[in-house]
Amino acid sequence: MEVLRFLCPPEFATPEMLRAVHLSTLDGTILPVTAKFSESILHVSFSTIDSFRLHVPWDVPSYGHQLLMTGMLARRSEPYYLSVELARGLCASVRNQATDWEVLGLNIPETFWEMIYKAGRLLLQAISLARETTFPRPEVDMIAQQSLSECLAATQILSHCYVERVLYLRKLAWQSQEKKALPTASQTEPPENEDLDEEQMVALLQQMENTPFLEDLPEEEHFSTNDTALHIADALPPKYVGTRLDWTPLEKVVKPLFFETFNQINIDLSWAKIDQNPETLSEFEKQMAWANSNGFPVTTGPVINFFPQHVPQRLQAFRGDFAAITQAVRQYTEFIVKRFRSRVNTWIATARSNTYFPLGLTALQQLELTALIIRWIREFQPTAEIITSIDQPWGEGVLNAPIGASGGNVEVLPPMTCAEILLRSHLPLSGLQLEFNIGYLHRSSYDRPAVCWSRLMDQWSSLNVPLYLTFRVPSASTPDPQATIPTHPIWKEWSSRQQAVWASQILPLLLAKPYVYGIEWAVFRDYRPHDYPHAGLISVDGKIKRTQKILAEIQKFFSLEETGVPKMV
Repeated sequence: MEVLRFLCPPEFATPEMLRAVHLSTLDGTILPVTAKFSESILHVSFSTIDSFRLHVPWDVPSYGHQLLMTGMLARRSEPYYLSVELARGLCASVRNQATDWEVLGLNIPETFWEMIYKAGRLLLQAISLARETTFPRPEVDMIAQQSLSECLAATQILSHCYVERVLYLRKLAWQSQEKKALPTASQTEPPENEDLDEEQMVALLQQMENTPFLEDLPEEEHFSTNDTALHIADALPPKYVGTRLDWTPLEKVVKPLFFETFNQINIDLSWAKIDQNPETLSEFEKQMAWANSNGFPVTTGPVINFFPQHVPQRLQAFRGDFAAITQAVRQYTEFIVKRFRSRVNTWIATARSNTYFPLGLTALQQLELTALIIRWIREFQPTAEIITSIDQPWGEGVLNAPIGASGGNVEVLPPMTCAEILLRSHLPLSGLQLEFNIGYLHRSSYDRPAVCWSRLMDQWSSLNVPLYLTFRVPSASTPDPQATIPTHPIWKEWSSRQQAVWASQILPLLLAKPYVYGIEWAVFRDYRPHDYPHAGLISVDGKIKRTQKILAEIQKFFSLEETGVPKMV
């Protein structure tokens, strides 16, 4: 075992933060470590590897708890200065992302470069001071914190610039497509009541094909193969902003808010709740009928959510028996799909299959069961779109002991590996849903800087399938009487405003990616039972949170209703 030491502020670590510390290799593979903190020194023990990055939670004033990473580190006997290494890693990440986008044609404002140069000067100053000491000095941490703050501020400018450019290009592409689809009467329409013979039809089609629809645009507005939105055609369909509903009808007073915010609905099924109360099936059907009548595309599922609260108790009688569990799941899949297939556009096969193991199955068995469910859905509803959900896409699940596993026989697989196994099985999958629960104590992900979110989406895009993202983000740290998961935010400063700031800075950037087809804010009403605390858009006492306006604005812009970019909070 190797041991690295890092000089830290005395108040740096809590037990929750230490559990999140890990290493990653150059290709992004996550490696668990043993992290201990004593006398202002963080001791990180790990298996021998040549080069790596350290990932560690860090509190940045005004930006909250972020999981930051260092640059590439090498083994050495002298301690590193943690705040300096984190500032160095973030500065490099932001500059690299800016350079990549600039090469692709993005015009980055001078304000960004001023901030990043200032961050670099502060970093050099902190490095100089750190070399003069072998023990923690408050002034070094203070200067490194200033560098981190400048980098994060610059990141917001950079991501806003990227989103604005992509929205602009999407609007141009959409207008061009509309012109091609709806040519003017003088160009294409035959005289009223006049039939066209074959020769006239051929001439008309040739005329439409040769029409220079972009001829009247200024030269700088023509598309370039070297543009930021190189794959802009893939992003042309309006993207969705959705939410989840159970069987409970929406109250009349919140319906206008709902229509303003969302253009897609996920009817959230729970096998355990349906088993306990079969009468809810008719209520689910009414909810789907309401969604259909109001023009909402309906997604339904998951058929089985491996989170223990959603698995029916009767399946525990078959614990570890894959054949018996498979038979029970097939019967339920056939029943539920045939019941709702006239109402449903898209099915979610499974959820959290890579992080929870309540039935004594291995990770590969749960993936095999997911594959079977996907094939069964296609058998019972051949026209359905089918996706499946991957939990904790950052990969932190490999750092924790698997929940529900017995006898230590379950090896948690990285989320990307799970997705690749499914995609290589030649399944009729229409895409992947990635589930993010941000900022909570248990089974969730730390927030990251925007450039890290961008890089993560680029990594998942390598699978070459549409991505659908679902989020839960806290808006308070107080107890939530309707939450079914007993957890709370790690950072105590989460508030309604902080939730809105997060949504305004991260969600537009993710939707600007051409392979991200939609986002889902998983909780709408906090006064209805839900899983993670304070993650909704309407509070327990009925107050509308700021995030609702942000999502409504994002939905409007990414539905191509008008040009522009969502306002930052």
